[in-house]
Amino acid sequence: MQSLHHGKTPQQKRAQLRVERVLDGAAAVIAERGYAGATTNHIATRAGVHVPSVYQYFANKDAILAELWDRHVGLVVEMLAEMLAAPDSAPIAETARRYVTAVLKLHMAQPKLLAELYAVAPKLEGVRNLQVEAIAILTPYMEHHASALRTKNLPMAAFVLVAAVEGVARQAVTSPDLPLPTLIDELTSLVKSYLGVA
Repeated sequence: MQSLHHGKTPQQKRAQLRVERVLDGAAAVIAERGYAGATTNHIATRAGVHVPSVYQYFANKDAILAELWDRHVGLVVEMLAEMLAAPDSAPIAETARRYVTAVLKLHMAQPKLLAELYAVAPKLEGVRNLQVEAIAILTPYMEHHASALRTKNLPMAAFVLVAAVEGVARQAVTSPDLPLPTLIDELTSLVKSYLGVA
């Protein structure tokens, strides 16, 4: 297993911008060529930097992918945490729809890139675990609303919900003919039915 550690940590604004260009270039190349077909040369060319600049901040291609994955996990977790921060601010059914909608839209915005990320990144050592982090946020919310939920095994229910929503979102990006509003309705209905809320 190759190291996923970064090289230098960028301190100056110019270096930080260069890292962002590398990551943006990598995202575009991986979406176009797939992870197996992407090389650091392709990434450097797309980012408009020299290959040594890539290796200055990333040990290898896996490290770049790990960073893209960790950022995706961070985005999902931050989104979920924000939705659930005030558990009484909206009915459970409304919160479920917001979560389903956000996850589906996030996946459909970059379907090819996310397909590659999900296929490769979770197998790498040291990357963030989306399921574990999402469950850790969802479980306290469900505990807060335990009396209103049909299911009583809340950690298991949190696992099922995270896996179901992410699983449907991953499948949906490979079926572009599915109308998003209908998919949101159906997945929200599934979540509400499982939880036993109207």
